[in-house]
Amino acid sequence: MEQVAAICYRSANNTTEYLLVKTRLGRWTLPKGGVEPGEKGWAAAEREAFEEAGVTGIIVHGPLTTYLHGKKEWEEEGREVLVHAFLLEVKKAQPPEEQLRDPTWFSFDAAKEALTVDRPRKYAEELMRVLRDAEGYINGLKM
Repeated sequence: MEQVAAICYRSANNTTEYLLVKTRLGRWTLPKGGVEPGEKGWAAAEREAFEEAGVTGIIVHGPLTTYLHGKKEWEEEGREVLVHAFLLEVKKAQPPEEQLRDPTWFSFDAAKEALTVDRPRKYAEELMRVLRDAEGYINGLKM
């Protein structure tokens, strides 16, 4: 099963903020989901960002990175999936299609902290690495 995520960000006043959404179980995460047959990965990430966070913008067509993800209900089985993460610079926001997602903007440090709550260390470290990769890429664009 191929999964993709959108690393949704906005830059203002020399700082970058990241948009996270809540899972059904209340964890903060990146907007993420599956790829439909015939759909490009970047297009699926763009769709997930709209459905789960209500945002649109400029998406990079190649993945920034990949990370391992394990759902809470999979933890006992040891199942995990490789997720391709795409950068999306948010230009427009509206209420998301999916209820209870609570899209919220976080500073880099607050996003890293939020992504570790109630998550096994292995997956928390993966998500923190994704944010560090995004921050490095975005800061490179600003130079």
